[in-house]
Amino acid sequence: MMLGVSLMLTLGLSLTATGCDQAGGAYVEPAPELLVDRTTPRVANLNPSDLMTEQQKKALASGPGNIVYTAPFDGKPVSTQKDADGLIMEDFVVGKGAAAEGDKILKIHYQGYLTNGFKFDDSHPRGKALEVKLSQPNMIPGFARGVLGLKKGGRRRIEIPGALAYGSTGRGPIPPDATLVFLIEVEDILDPPPPPKGPEAFAGAPVSTKKGDGGVTIEVHGKGTGSRMAKKGDVVGVHYTGTLQDGTQFDSSLTRGQPINFPLGAGRVIKGWDVGVSGMKVGELRKLRIPAAMAYGERARGKIPANADLVFTIELMSIVDAPKTPARPGRPQPRR
Repeated sequence: MMLGVSLMLTLGLSLTATGCDQAGGAYVEPAPELLVDRTTPRVANLNPSDLMTEQQKKALASGPGNIVYTAPFDGKPVSTQKDADGLIMEDFVVGKGAAAEGDKILKIHYQGYLTNGFKFDDSHPRGKALEVKLSQPNMIPGFARGVLGLKKGGRRRIEIPGALAYGSTGRGPIPPDATLVFLIEVEDILDPPPPPKGPEAFAGAPVSTKKGDGGVTIEVHGKGTGSRMAKKGDVVGVHYTGTLQDGTQFDSSLTRGQPINFPLGAGRVIKGWDVGVSGMKVGELRKLRIPAAMAYGERARGKIPANADLVFTIELMSIVDAPKTPARPGRPQPRR
């Protein structure tokens, strides 16, 4: 997703480092007498721009000086809130229904700007609303607070000071300490999906068993709901646990607490998954027995040895339409 100056990335820098000496052993800290003296204060005579990337410098230089707003954001807000730490929220359309709070999920379209008018992100060309989980812990603070209380159909302008965004480090084209402006359009407010079922749901005999392409065995352990079945081109979300034939677990989305999402039939997962997930309904439980040729074949991968047959328990959590093809490729360009 282009929110790659991503709202979901944790702020902060790693303060650890590792290395090797010439012989390939562990890095050895220099003797104390060879260390640079850090006890004497020094004044670094640096221009702040020297610390910016070329991408960030272009972002600062390429804006026309202001943001050009379109309806309804070009009118007068119906309400304005400014917090003590500089976060500003202006509602132009209030919306209807349940408010965004707790563990609800926001489906939004948005545009992101620097205050000089440089647009660093826009969901509209991608043709798909972004789903924002309010309970997600690593969202930038100003955005997490700024979307609270929104309702379906709502339109809000959020102005986030740098300290509540990407701080002194910046991110991608966003310079250090930059104030961000987001124009938010709420497509829907969703309840969170039910928690995934655990391994016990697959303990009994399957409801049905069939053979799929490539020798994939599909065991159904619980039926789904609704009439929609996952087909090629849909984007599906699944929880899963993967084991070797002897029961050794090598991966599970359950431990991470997040399903994975992928376009079905696009070759983004092992072949056995494209075969085994096809035709599932939301809530359906399947156990897939996948021969090596439909998994990783002769390649070893982490705990998975070469030529390993694999077993996956899978619960389908969601099916959504594939995003529309963008009207123009690539990231939105700076205004000239």
